[in-house]
Amino acid sequence: MTPLRGLAALGAAGLALGLTACGGDSAGSGRPAHRPISVVYVVGDPRGPWAGRTEGLADGVKIAIAERDGLVGERAASIVVVPVVQRDGPQVSAAVGAGRILRDSRALAAIGTWTSPQLTQVAAQLNGGEVTLLQYGSGTNGLLSTGLPGEPSVYQPSGKSLALRGVPGDAQVAAAIRGLPGLRGADVVVSESTFAARNRASREEAAKAAEAEIATLRGKKPPTPEDELPDPAGQTIRSLYNEQSSDGTRLAEQVRKAVGGAIRPVGVARRGTTVAVIDSEQPDAAAEARSLARRTTGTLVLVDAADRAIPAGAVAGHRGTVYRVRRTLDDPATAAARRIRAKERELFGRDRGESVVAGYRAARRILELAASQPAKTIERMPYASGLVADAPDDPDLPVKAGQVSSGRVVVERLSGGRWTSAR
Repeated sequence: MTPLRGLAALGAAGLALGLTACGGDSAGSGRPAHRPISVVYVVGDPRGPWAGRTEGLADGVKIAIAERDGLVGERAASIVVVPVVQRDGPQVSAAVGAGRILRDSRALAAIGTWTSPQLTQVAAQLNGGEVTLLQYGSGTNGLLSTGLPGEPSVYQPSGKSLALRGVPGDAQVAAAIRGLPGLRGADVVVSESTFAARNRASREEAAKAAEAEIATLRGKKPPTPEDELPDPAGQTIRSLYNEQSSDGTRLAEQVRKAVGGAIRPVGVARRGTTVAVIDSEQPDAAAEARSLARRTTGTLVLVDAADRAIPAGAVAGHRGTVYRVRRTLDDPATAAARRIRAKERELFGRDRGESVVAGYRAARRILELAASQPAKTIERMPYASGLVADAPDDPDLPVKAGQVSSGRVVVERLSGGRWTSAR
């Protein structure tokens, strides 16, 4: 395997970290410096809940590029990592990052770890710009199939689905929870950050005010969920605001439907069976799990919307059975996966497990398809459509439907001070 030649910081403000396919110096490489370049973008918050996942995905892309000696057919290949920073707020930053990708005519695809609110900004932008999106952040159902009113058409201004989801959807997580014993009718609580809770409350107030005003103008009573008011674009007032719901609130609603329970306030002590959904904007999932374990008695099911691995020690001493439910990207223990992880340790001195494996597999397919395109020009829509069309039968990519080729939902039970498989 050809060694990884060059890691360089791209962008004056450190907004991108790139692997240049031609290396720092093309002399003696047998490849002209003017060779056209294709770029794979990886986007995520370097300080957010998926920081490690984003880093692993990027490492996997870099390894895949290095294995091809930095070439896709007659073109060179490069990676650019764009961080979603908090300076202007995560949604604004995500939208700015998507705009940067769209302005780059060399872009092949965008691999991201966005939250649901960020995705409402990014998905439509990239789809309208005819760039394939591979989402490894939240499990937003509406990205590809019917979720809330107006979905998935709100994500597809081009008229075509150009997105792939790399993690199981919220409905699959809910189904796994429903399969646990004694969960029927369980209470569901959502642990949000203070900022997320206030933001959600203000959005709900704005939505109610807008609905009431439109209802007055039309001479109708305020709408119910069964009586949606369409706006001129064919969407609805309620769906437009619900799209901004946090990962935790969206996942909790799926779980509530699955178990036939009710969503309850999080800040009170409770007995019986509780499903606790920790929102991705909650900064410390382990600390929140510890607090939940102290305030509850009975069966406790912990689900982190950002798939963080809550340590067993955080819930030790809970009076009752404890389950942990999380989504994984890939199986990190296969022979092929171990080889990729070993290469990551060699090149970068870290092991991101399933994330580097998923990034490598996705990048390999992206690069293979690019290598089959004409040397000078890769047209966006034909390329994006081809990449998405191959996904259901391609083990190297996520899929469009509800199932995921390699990712899965893992259910574990606390036993003897450690997590063990509950299946």
